[in-house]
Amino acid sequence: MRYLAFLLLVLLSACASTGTSGGGSSTDGIDPESEGDQIEREAYDVTGDVRVYYYVKGTLVPGAGGRQVEQEELRHTLINRSHTFYAGLPDHQMKKEERFLYNADMYDLLKILKELGFFEKGNSVNILADDPIARADAESRTTRVIAVEVIKDGKVNTSYFARRDVEHEIDKDRARLFNDCQAVVLQAVAGALPRGEVGYGEGDTNRIHERR
Repeated sequence: MRYLAFLLLVLLSACASTGTSGGGSSTDGIDPESEGDQIEREAYDVTGDVRVYYYVKGTLVPGAGGRQVEQEELRHTLINRSHTFYAGLPDHQMKKEERFLYNADMYDLLKILKELGFFEKGNSVNILADDPIARADAESRTTRVIAVEVIKDGKVNTSYFARRDVEHEIDKDRARLFNDCQAVVLQAVAGALPRGEVGYGEGDTNRIHERR
């Protein structure tokens, strides 16, 4: 499965770099923007509103030789572009850790996480509508967390996958799985849209305020 993770990472990187859902060159008279919009609508219809959280707590963790090493806090939140909570929200009102993914790229990300086993029993747990960051802060042994919040048909489900301070010694397989999922999420972060800097599709810097 970890070999598959590498291949899926390449797939996600290609989607992010080429703007899969933003359009491309015209082919056989098809308007690329209309085609891209259709892909975006279809992806959103499948996933609903999605936010993916990556949170590393600021704390001291065991380091080499038994010494305590400072781990700085880090936050990333990926949001699909049609998320209803962000419709019409000005960029300056977003949190600094929040960035958008095209709906199709978010669909790809969820598919990859599923292939890796993120959603399987024993890995992530469903915390429903609870705040994953607050939950992580309340868990003294949790050092970092990946959470996927999906809102669809009026229901909120949040898959919460925590990494704990001694997990690399107790459950190495689970720790490796977390690391695989972490690599995929951080690859998606690298390809996300910065607030107010990237337009919707190629060459259009004015549409970032549309269809959040």
